[in-house]
Amino acid sequence: MAENGPIEDLAKRISEDLLSRFKWQQHGPCDRDFLCDDEAKHKPEGKKQKHTHPVDVVFSYKD
Repeated sequence: MAENGPIEDLAKRISEDLLSRFKWQQHGPCDRDFLCDDEAKHKPEGKKQKHTHPVDVVFSYKD
């Protein structure tokens, strides 16, 4: 996971307040770890547990 505690709370407030002013929209799930589809390529050598890819949040805007 990425941030937690006070930094996580601050990042959520900034993303909600500031980015919405620029008409950015949030998409998909937040604060999730997705399983890796290609562990042979992405998994670090010697790592025993399943490899994941963390996602905090995804935003988009219309150009």
